[in-house]
Amino acid sequence: MQRVFLRLAGALALLSPTLAHADEPINPERPGFTNGAATVGKKVLQLEEGITRSAGTNTLGDGGILRYGLSAQTELRLGIPSWQKATKFSTGSYGVKTTLCPNLGLIVQTSAERPTQTQAALEAEFAVTKDWTLQVDAVRDSRWASGFNLGRSLTERLGMFVEAYRTGSWHGDGGLTYQLTPDQQVDLSGGDHFVSVGYSWRLR
Repeated sequence: MQRVFLRLAGALALLSPTLAHADEPINPERPGFTNGAATVGKKVLQLEEGITRSAGTNTLGDGGILRYGLSAQTELRLGIPSWQKATKFSTGSYGVKTTLCPNLGLIVQTSAERPTQTQAALEAEFAVTKDWTLQVDAVRDSRWASGFNLGRSLTERLGMFVEAYRTGSWHGDGGLTYQLTPDQQVDLSGGDHFVSVGYSWRLR
């Protein structure tokens, strides 16, 4: 299965357009459930981690992912297991993401526990105005899921978002992001009885 992902990544890297990332500020997938189209960039390593409190339970490492750029538009992805006191560690995941064009990305990944069950996600991202951005995704594994994320820059470093996503039923959330440096970002989000804080760090 790992060979399949590596071959797919190589093929997508040849077919996809070349995109510049070096001078852009960090653009993590967290917070929220809807991912954008962008990848991290060639030879860039990016860590995204968070802590979530929901229904009286703390989840450490919630949504944790390690991303590495094979090229300007293709990355390898390693989902980091989270931890809860009752259930201990969750299973990890691994996959590939590629930017098909500046507004469209594709993620293919699978769980380390169930390597035969592959998840595919199509990610679209559009600039609505100078300050507002819309992200839309469609996800398919054992069932369909989807999301809509509307984000806005409040200042050069501070941003906000509101989101609606469907996993069986519709949910909503929102939050704030703040860039500590061009390569580091912290975030605060919440909705549907959960609160989450996170940190993203880009190494290049």
